Formats: sequence, structure tokens, C-alpha cells
Amino acid sequence: MQFRFRRRGRRRARLSCHGQVRGLRAGRRQRQRRVYHATGRSAACAGVSNTDVRMAEAFSPPEIGGKEEPMKQIVALCIWTQGVVLASGSPAGAQPADRYEYLVLATSRTSTMEREMNEAAEDGYRFKAVMGGDREAGDTELVAIMVRDPAPGRRSYRVLATAQTSTMQAELEEAGAEGYDHRGQTVYPTIFGVQEVVVILERDEEAPAVRYDYELLATNRTSTMQRELSTAGRRGFEVVGLTVSETEFGGFELVVITRRVGAR
Repeated sequence: MQFRFRRRGRRRARLSCHGQVRGLRAGRRQRQRRVYHATGRSAACAGVSNTDVRMAEAFSPPEIGGKEEPMKQIVALCIWTQGVVLASGSPAGAQPADRYEYLVLATSRTSTMEREMNEAAEDGYRFKAVMGGDREAGDTELVAIMVRDPAPGRRSYRVLATAQTSTMQAELEEAGAEGYDHRGQTVYPTIFGVQEVVVILERDEEAPAVRYDYELLATNRTSTMQRELSTAGRRGFEVVGLTVSETEFGGFELVVITRRVGAR
């Protein structure tokens, strides 16, 4: 009788152990269903599609502790849900990754560049960057990059190019009075061996009318530039462009363009 009692006791122990395992597995499946249900509700609130929710269900939720640590359960569930949604490619509350469409313009004539930039603006592009320099063939070329604007407006461009700072100052004042804003600046070596300062100006035809005041500073001494910039800054002028160009006499010159919003 004692031997049978021991066998029965061990059998009861084994049955009890199997019951605990089945209970744990059932509890885990129930937690999974709750997690999937919560994931579906949070995904629906965030605008995530049913396909993303099905992808989330393909992942197993984290092992969460008992009732004695509810805060850790909440934190673990939030981290796991966020990781699943990110893995599905549809972050909650965010738009898909941006895509950019570029247009590269290249020409040896600044007048041609201005015309092509305005034609691109009519097609929904806006200015992004500009650079001038020598090509492998020995020719000089001005290159501008345009990017398609997701909210296109009516924009017009003006390209200024000159080796004379006084001429550039006069052209900047004229364009600023018409509402053209500084967008880019570079140095462009011409076929005659002279480096011109090229400035890209933009005007939004649908924006309220604005007048810009420009002041061009040019010197080959940094101490002089420091003094002139300090004076311009006290008058409300902001630096918008800086280039270093070679002068006709073989020296180098710092060219800084400053701007402030003027009164109409």
C-alpha cells in the first residue's frame, strides 16, 4: 500500500506539473490574443492598414512578468508594439519616407541658366544648389540643382553675374526692390579668365510683396571684413552669402552679401 501510495503521489505530482504547464501555455496564448487585439486597436487609431496589423501578428510578443510589476508590463508592451509597427514600414503618426525628384541644369552662359531655371519653376521645381567650375574638357560650366516642390507655387528666378562689385551692388538693389530674395552664390570662371560672382535670386509670385535691401562687402583683408560686417550687423543686415574669388590683378577677394527686409 505504501508503494502504491508513492506511485500515486508521484503521478499526482506529474499531473499537477502538466496542469501548470498547460495553464501557463493557455495564459500565454490569452496574453497574445490581448496583445494582438490591443495592437489592432492602436494601429487602427494610428491609421495603420489591416495588412500591417497582420504583419504585426506574425511576431511573438515579449515575455511579460507577473502582476507584481504592471509598469514593466506596460513599458515592454509599448516598446514591442512600436517595433512591430516600424518593421511593417508604416510608422504610427508619420508619413512614408520622403522622395525627392531632382533636375540638374548645366550651361556655360548665365542668361541660359536663368531661362532654364524659370522654365523648370513653371514645371514645379525650385532652386536647391549652385556651383561653377571647370570641366574635364577644359570648359567652364555653371551647374544648378532644382528639386520638385511638393507644394509648388509660382516662382521666378534671376541670375546675376559680374566681376565688378559695384555692378553687383546696383543689380542687387534693383532686384531687392522687386522682391527677389537671395538663394545661392558661387564663383564662375569665364572664358576670358576672369572670375565672376554669380548670385541666384528667387521671388515667390504668390507671397505677399516684400522688399529686400542688400549690401555687398568686398575686401582682401579679414580685419577689414570684420569691421565692415560689425557695422552692417548693427544696421540689421544678415549674412546670406560668402565667396572667395580671384581678382583681375591676381589677388583674392572676400565677397560677402548681406540682406535685410526693407519697408515697401
